[in-house]
Amino acid sequence: MKTAEEIRRILRSVDFFAPLTDEELDVIAAHSECRDVAAHQTVFSVGDPGDCLYVLAEGEVLVTKPTEERQSRDLARLIAGDSFGELEFFSSRQRTADARATKDSRLLMFPGGGVQFEDLLAQYPKVLARALHSFIALIAGRIRSVNQLVSENSPWVQDLKKQVFTDKLTGLLNAAYLDEPLPEFRGEKDSATGAVIMVKPDNFKEINDRFGHDPGDLAIIRLGRLLSDWAPQPATVLRYRGNEFCVLLPTADEATVRACAEDLCSRIRELSWQEITNETELRVTVNVAVAFAGRDGADARELSDKAHELVFALRSSGGNRVGYVTKDE
Repeated sequence: MKTAEEIRRILRSVDFFAPLTDEELDVIAAHSECRDVAAHQTVFSVGDPGDCLYVLAEGEVLVTKPTEERQSRDLARLIAGDSFGELEFFSSRQRTADARATKDSRLLMFPGGGVQFEDLLAQYPKVLARALHSFIALIAGRIRSVNQLVSENSPWVQDLKKQVFTDKLTGLLNAAYLDEPLPEFRGEKDSATGAVIMVKPDNFKEINDRFGHDPGDLAIIRLGRLLSDWAPQPATVLRYRGNEFCVLLPTADEATVRACAEDLCSRIRELSWQEITNETELRVTVNVAVAFAGRDGADARELSDKAHELVFALRSSGGNRVGYVTKDE
């Protein structure tokens, strides 16, 4: 039985896990398992689901590809420290090759223990986004080494990004997207434009408590739809976490941002929830926190972190307010 430290050491030997921090590796290790495979035993076959990736801790594995002549062609002979099965795993495809142990071997599988990758994505989007980006960079480097190029606009990469960055309930982007490089928010303190608006309702919990979680989910979906319909182009709307939403306004000037924040607060305050609650008297109030590019932060992640802190302060001080990270003189 491998210890957590041994599993982390094995993971550290894999190129696309190596850049992760110890804490991030601990997440991967906690959801991995070891499997002993006897010599000549099959690891996976063509057509099997690509539901995990493998790291060869000990032994040797041969990967082969069936040919049209019903024979097999050797693709790779793997030794301790090699990883395999990543492409089908990250792209949610069936296996396109066979793998079998040529010696008694020990494999590390991620995820293990019957855990579904989709569940881990929802629980640890930032960690898995970093692993995914590292994997894409590794594949790109390998292809460039033979004078080819993999494009991050290729369909499978875009599909992977969609899985990592999409909130399943609303279909909006999630908070992991803020770790993407968003150069439109960068600029000198006095010349940068744009802002991040954080939105948090005061009394959404009342919907869950009085009407149940299904109406609560419908309310979150409705609020996300309102924000998407309202947001001026080229804005981006994210579900930040729970009932919090984030709106990225990369090109708006300060006057426009302030007008948008006040307008948004008013629109949500006036929104009817009768179709969800079957009651007419319920009104939802929100807090809207604004962080301006340049003066409040250098990128979208820093701006959203500061707006997130402020939106809780607004709620604690009475709620139903618009506030700005940079206070008015």
